[in-house]
Amino acid sequence: MTASYAKAKGKHGAKETSTQNYADTIRKNFSSMVDTPKWADLNRGRGSDADSDDEFFRETTDMLEGSKRSEALSKGTLEFRKLKDLNETTHCEGTVIRSAEFHPHSAVALVAGLNGTASLFKVDGKSNPKISTVNFQNFPIRTAHFSSSGDQFFVGSQHFPHFFVYDLNSGKTMKFPWKDGDGQGCFYKFEMSPPGGTAGDLLALHGRFGAIHILSQKSKQKIFTLKMNNHVNAVAFSPDGSLLYSHGAGGEIYIWDLKAQDCIQRFVDDGSIRGTSIAVSKNNRYLAAGSDSGVVNIYNRNALTSTTQANPKPEKVVLNLTTAASNVKFNPTSEILAMGSELKENAVKMVHLPSMTVYQNFPSLNYNIKRPNCIDFSLSGGYMSIGNNRGAANLYRLKHFGNF
Repeated sequence: MTASYAKAKGKHGAKETSTQNYADTIRKNFSSMVDTPKWADLNRGRGSDADSDDEFFRETTDMLEGSKRSEALSKGTLEFRKLKDLNETTHCEGTVIRSAEFHPHSAVALVAGLNGTASLFKVDGKSNPKISTVNFQNFPIRTAHFSSSGDQFFVGSQHFPHFFVYDLNSGKTMKFPWKDGDGQGCFYKFEMSPPGGTAGDLLALHGRFGAIHILSQKSKQKIFTLKMNNHVNAVAFSPDGSLLYSHGAGGEIYIWDLKAQDCIQRFVDDGSIRGTSIAVSKNNRYLAAGSDSGVVNIYNRNALTSTTQANPKPEKVVLNLTTAASNVKFNPTSEILAMGSELKENAVKMVHLPSMTVYQNFPSLNYNIKRPNCIDFSLSGGYMSIGNNRGAANLYRLKHFGNF
């Protein structure tokens, strides 16, 4: 190897191999890709606290628990940067991206679209190299999610009475038939329970006529069915997986106890005629509900269970969207609520939850996100993805939070 890095003695003289040239070239290539780490910088200052224990624990805390920051997230202006798309190396998942989701444990992302292609990418914020691509022939993917364990991902379509499961460890694809209680149904929209849920690893599938089918992620079999009075449009698990929240055509929000398989509370979403989205914050403090008018109500979840009112009032009513709120998503630290509408271009807003104010600088005026079909945050909230209707899974870096 060192023979290829030679230095000439003269115009016609013999060449001498140089290990020094080889080593310098390797260092230069490494620095251009990774940059010089702090521990390898020989010119850095050697102050009294340069290698202190406080600095060491502060750096490892940022790396392992990026969500636990000493400073509170400021309101008004959100510091972010647009990175290369998650699927920059492929752009083969179809024109309409239906899923741009981060892995529950690793720096990996899943991107899937209506042409039946699902791709896995390593998230580094620079090139986001592709890991693998899975093609589901003649199967337009409507919804795709990682399993709670992260070992598999599920894909479903609104056109077929079956779904597929891809195993990340073996690289195999498995097909499972599906029939609901009213005959042949379709497996098109579903949600996964959070990792380590008290009720187990479950899957909540939207059924027909207000039915919510609860399946086991391991056996892929139905366990039981919950029934709303109206068509179900959105469901969300509580952070511990013991409760399920559902929202639908009647504008009512249902709270279900999964162990008892019973509805423990039901109330009308304030001012809503048709609910379109719902989400619960990771700290179990907030409940966000979106409607077809674009209104997003943010409730104090503790007040819902303690109040005696049949129809509790929201803590904040957000009116920044003008079309149906199809996506609401809390970040892992419960400091940001992202909401979007897939019916209008650039219809994405971010709410600073401690102050209940909307960030005015997101989205950026010099970049069009197009129509946001899906929104997700990474493990510690450092990255945010937005899949649109132009074949791109947009990736953003949020400066305040940890690396991933």
